[in-house]
Amino acid sequence: MAHEKQNGTSTSNPHHAPPSTSLSRPSRTGICHSQQMLKHWKPDVQFDTIKDQDDENEEPERPSRIARIIAHVSKQKLTDNLEHIKIRKATKEEIMLVHSEGHWKRIEETASKSCANIT
Repeated sequence: MAHEKQNGTSTSNPHHAPPSTSLSRPSRTGICHSQQMLKHWKPDVQFDTIKDQDDENEEPERPSRIARIIAHVSKQKLTDNLEHIKIRKATKEEIMLVHSEGHWKRIEETASKSCANIT
């Protein structure tokens, strides 16, 4: 059996695809951060700010955790190697990838309320 080459790739192994050349630039790791993110918290959750640890039973979306992560990344001097991604509002489709329809409805219902009026 003859082994021909097509586009520089041997046809003897049909399961071996040539390397992809569709990326116009190398992929990088990015970071998206803004002071706005520190306003993201659940008003019905009480945080222990003194013993602020990452416990799997604690609420992960809390300002102190976000601030601690950003401080650690900065202290390790990693920010220069990261692609800085501009913050923007998430679309409903993006939110629905990780949250339920009920969660989305609660967000819509509380969007115009003050923290004191959210129950």
